Amino acid sequence: MLIRNSESKKTLWGRLETFQREAGPSIHTHLAVFTAGCWSLVEGNTRGAACGGPEVSGAGGRLDSGGADWERPGSRAIVGGAMRLVPVLLVLLVSLPVWAQSELPVSGPIRERVLVVWGGGRTREEAESLVESYQERSVDWARALEVGAGYPRIIEGAEVPGLRPGSFIVALGVCEVKAGEEMTKVFTALEPRVSSRRVLWDEREPLACPSLLPGWSFGKSARTRAPGGTVVAAAFNSEGEEAGGRQRSWLLVLALMKKEDVESTVIEPPEDEATSEVKEMRVVRGEVVLEEELMAPTCGTRIWRFSVEKGALKTKQAKKPLRREDCARGQGEAPADG
Repeated sequence: MLIRNSESKKTLWGRLETFQREAGPSIHTHLAVFTAGCWSLVEGNTRGAACGGPEVSGAGGRLDSGGADWERPGSRAIVGGAMRLVPVLLVLLVSLPVWAQSELPVSGPIRERVLVVWGGGRTREEAESLVESYQERSVDWARALEVGAGYPRIIEGAEVPGLRPGSFIVALGVCEVKAGEEMTKVFTALEPRVSSRRVLWDEREPLACPSLLPGWSFGKSARTRAPGGTVVAAAFNSEGEEAGGRQRSWLLVLALMKKEDVESTVIEPPEDEATSEVKEMRVVRGEVVLEEELMAPTCGTRIWRFSVEKGALKTKQAKKPLRREDCARGQGEAPADG
């Protein structure tokens, strides 16, 4: 059943009475109403309600987001059956003249999901500019990370319960809760303004979650304030089979987040045949310090330093590793001089 703006109160009353007769006691299996900035959902024996909150952060028990509550049987506010539920809904329908959105399916497979959000704006034009910024920035990590199929995508806040009506967000994908929070951490390391939103998602539209590409994993990350902006660094590790055996490598997405724009670059090991990985990344006196572990053909540790000088990113690589030795040497033998 759909509830529309164009329907009169008399028509709504009649439709609800008809719905009650047809559904009987099962009326509370899947039922949702969205009105005047508030939505209600009854699914099985669980009821949820929220007014004006930006998101819903759980299913079952009390929530901590935007005035949202979920209650289970036994609590004082639970609706026991159809005869108690329908009058409550009718009061909402006939007493609130303003509808927050034009129509909303009130039955169907609705689940709590997570949207990974690149950013948002008050107008579609602002959201479109954010889509362009993502497409420009994503070139740096395209080998390691991709968004969900059909994304980035602009979603109007009124379309999805859990988003703020009147806003336009740029989503990178929609995920199950755990996967969505994990991917949000990855994107936040690349762009600090990335966030996640818990929403009620119609499962008739398939999930499309961002993901790491085969052979790649998310590694270390760091962030520090610098003159003219914020330096963010995020490392991705790769592992694959080569002719000489298993090979490991990495790439670092380094960016200076300025007030008006972003300067970014990609750092990789300079040796084509080298096998190495990022062992540690930390901030020391305003610099991002990366410690690289070399594993073949030379074993050792190499230090990289990234900072800002005269408003631009500066990279310093140690002239030679702190420790270097022949990887073929037996354990316990003295390292070669270097």
